[in-house]
Amino acid sequence: MKRNGALIGLCAICVPMVCLFAAQSAAAAGTFGRTCITVTPKVGETVGYEKPRCVGIPTNKGEKVVSEWGKPWAAPLSTRMVLGGGASKLKSTFSGIVVEVEAKETAGSGTIANEEVGGEAIARGTTTIAYKGATVAAPAGKGCEIAGGEITTKELKFTTAGQGMFLKFEPASGTVFATFKIQGCSLTGLNKEYKVEGTVKGVPNENGEVVFTHVETTEQGTLKFGAQPAGLAGAATLEAREMETEEFKVVGFTT
Repeated sequence: MKRNGALIGLCAICVPMVCLFAAQSAAAAGTFGRTCITVTPKVGETVGYEKPRCVGIPTNKGEKVVSEWGKPWAAPLSTRMVLGGGASKLKSTFSGIVVEVEAKETAGSGTIANEEVGGEAIARGTTTIAYKGATVAAPAGKGCEIAGGEITTKELKFTTAGQGMFLKFEPASGTVFATFKIQGCSLTGLNKEYKVEGTVKGVPNENGEVVFTHVETTEQGTLKFGAQPAGLAGAATLEAREMETEEFKVVGFTT
């Protein structure tokens, strides 16, 4: 999952419902989604912040432009998900053979909203992710290919509810994330259709990325690749906008 992936929010007019939401959220504990916004320094400030408060918008001290995480919004926003640095990698072992699938480009679309549930501030949304340019990195040299060169997930849902500093992803219905076929392998036992099932959690960082590591995913023990325990590594950036005429802005998840 910008890592190809996650994987993976804006300014709202203060109509009464939004104002009420803002007042309630001020007292709620938990994690909201916020977009990275441009901020003009206050009167009397001669330079921007020492560093950006978020990286969705670069700091340019010469122009006195800074960036920071904006206020949480209430209404659902349209989202897209793009790959972060490096490739997104899914790995498991079948009969002693390590199989690693990787993709260097990710595209996703969906929605995201903030709300307060039982006194907890949460962000939740849905997305579908296409892992493009998907290849079989291991076993190498065996001619293994991903049929069609792309893996597209089912509709997924994600949330910060009850997850501490994590963002949890799971199928919106059922247990299957995605299905795909490996073909062309000289190791003919690998030539078949595979399912990716279960749930996985990533860690939002200060750069607006949701980061997944092989070690953390395998320790969670909730993701399966071909019915075998699997690890996921990579990072995704979730971006959002309120209207089609607006630019997408990086989403961060903060208290």
